[in-house]
Amino acid sequence: MDRKWIKNPNRLSDEYKRGVQSFLEVASKHVNAKGKTKCPCIKCLNHDGQTLSVVKIHLRNYGISTSYDIWTSHGETVRQRSQIPSPPMAEQVDGANDIVHNILNDAFPHTDMDHMGQDLAEDEILRGNEDVMDDDHVSHGMRVNDDQYEKLMAEA
Repeated sequence: MDRKWIKNPNRLSDEYKRGVQSFLEVASKHVNAKGKTKCPCIKCLNHDGQTLSVVKIHLRNYGISTSYDIWTSHGETVRQRSQIPSPPMAEQVDGANDIVHNILNDAFPHTDMDHMGQDLAEDEILRGNEDVMDDDHVSHGMRVNDDQYEKLMAEA
């Protein structure tokens, strides 16, 4: 069975319930002498040992840790899991990172942050909004200190 159910937020769905059942079948082969196995719910995170019935309740109530897709605490090895084909990820698709990079650059072009505030203020003034730099506004990301301004103007 695939592991899509792990990321399914609807813990009442049939897919999730079937996934929990398939996990419990695997976990039942990895119980200790007290009949407990590590619980992969988001509360226990494989640190606490629980009975299978408690694991089932935890998985239904709290959900499984979405990063626990290779069941290493329940006998699965990374090698075994890697033999199961998975859909291609963005890194595996040739040029996918370049495409994403280009989209982000188009949406958020690089700007010179040192001059951005000045440019925005000048644009506002050109549009007739001279009050853009009044005492209640911010210039270049910093609050204008009136006392320092007056002192500098007197010295100039």
